[in-house]
This record gives sequence, C-alpha cells and structure tokens, in this order.
Amino acid sequence: MGTDIHPVVERRSANGWERVRAPSKKDGNSSVIAQRNYDLFAILADVRNGSGFAGVATGDRMVPIAGPRGLPSDFDSTSPAHTPEECDDPKWCDHALWMGDHSESWVTLEELLAYDWQRVRRKTGIVSLPEYARWLKRGGTGGPREYCGGISGPDIVVLSEDELMDTSDYSLVGRGDKMRRLLACQVYVRVFWEETAAESVGLFYREALPWLSTLGAPGDVRLVFGFDS
Repeated sequence: MGTDIHPVVERRSANGWERVRAPSKKDGNSSVIAQRNYDLFAILADVRNGSGFAGVATGDRMVPIAGPRGLPSDFDSTSPAHTPEECDDPKWCDHALWMGDHSESWVTLEELLAYDWQRVRRKTGIVSLPEYARWLKRGGTGGPREYCGGISGPDIVVLSEDELMDTSDYSLVGRGDKMRRLLACQVYVRVFWEETAAESVGLFYREALPWLSTLGAPGDVRLVFGFDS
C-alpha cells in the first residue's frame, strides 16, 4: 500500500496561526506540497525512509529533520478541510480536516532552510533493458527516467549490472546458450546512482520551498502534516 501526506501550511499572525493555501502544481492536480515523494517524507518525519511499497529498497536512508512529533498543541485540527477561499465546490466546504492515520508532525520553515539539501546519497531502482540502454547513453549518472523499486513474475529476470555484463555462465540461466535463454525472459537491471536531497525531492525544493519563503520570517511559517497508508 502506498503512503500519502496530508499537509497544512500555516503562518503566524497577530491572531495566532492562520492557514495558507498552497499553490497548485502546473498540471493543476494537487498542491506543490501534497505530492507523493517518499524521499520528502523521509526528510520531514523519517517516514518511508529507504524503502518503498512493500518494503522494497530505494537507497540509502535520508537524514530526517525529526521523527514524528505529533501535532502542535496550538494546531486547530477541528477546522474544516477547506477555508472559504479554498472551497471551489460547495459540497466539499464542510468536510472535516483529516491529517491521515499515522506519523503526525510539523516542521518550521527555519528547519527546512537549515537542512542540507546538497547532501549526496546513493539510490537504487530496477529498469527495463531499453531504459538501461538509454540511461547508459546519458552517461549512467543521475536517476533513470523510468524505474521501479521491485518487480516479479513469470519469466522476469532481474540482474545486477555485473551479471548482465558477465560473459561467463551462472546458475540463473543454467548451462548452454546464455543469450538465447535470456532473450526468452523479460530482463530488468538493478542500477545505482547518486543524487542530492534537493534532486530527490524535486518539486518541493524547486517550487514549494521558495514559495514558503515568501510567507514570513522562517520561524513564523510552519508545515503541519500527517500520513495515511
């Protein structure tokens, strides 16, 4: 089962904390904050850190800002999910705010700005042979454009890069014509690459963080969130 984030952006005013509507992604489908990105979840609250769906390996663990802290004591979790300004459809206006079912927490803009977004870590994924060839053509650095955390099924073979390049025989395909046997299978390759935390969280670093920085002093802006799985 996948994991999603339920974020609320707030800034401090003379009347206390007030909610701020996050801008939408360019495709208009969701906000730049409410994206499913497990690397971001790992940084925010140590959620899905180093693993994806069904526990598949995704790479080295991220250094989190903090583990789940719970909701702030002055956070109003009983308010409607949408402010009048946010409510595009009247039928949704009275829906209660839901922060997910686990790992509630919060971080300030000050903590986000202080995070080492240029920290490098190793990631891993599984790619098809055509995607592997394209990845090598681009230099074999940076993340593949299409990859998954794990794959299985009849006639599916996942090889390491060394196994793929090895011309000797190995037990997976048995004795005989190695290439002929491999061609009868759907071959995938596990690859590794390095990227910065900024590259891993993508849209959050490029768009959400600059937008958050416009809302007020770093100590007066916070992101409150929970997750559901």
